Amino acid sequence: MDFMKSAVAIFELALCGYKQPVGDSSNKLELIRLLEQFKEEATTQKKSFYETSQAKSLAASYLLVAKYLLQSKTSL
Repeated sequence: MDFMKSAVAIFELALCGYKQPVGDSSNKLELIRLLEQFKEEATTQKKSFYETSQAKSLAASYLLVAKYLLQSKTSL
């Protein structure tokens, strides 16, 4: 559970400094919106959920998108 909370927190921090560039891929923006909508649910599941491969994949998604946001040319 702590891993998921940390991944979501890093995502939120990266999102704060991100400015959407003109012409950015709609697929990337849709993924960002999806993760943003799911972050409360991602951190309030039953303890057994966080031991599943689905939870690990979700946490990895938050970290990968955060990495993209931080490496973006439009990041502050």
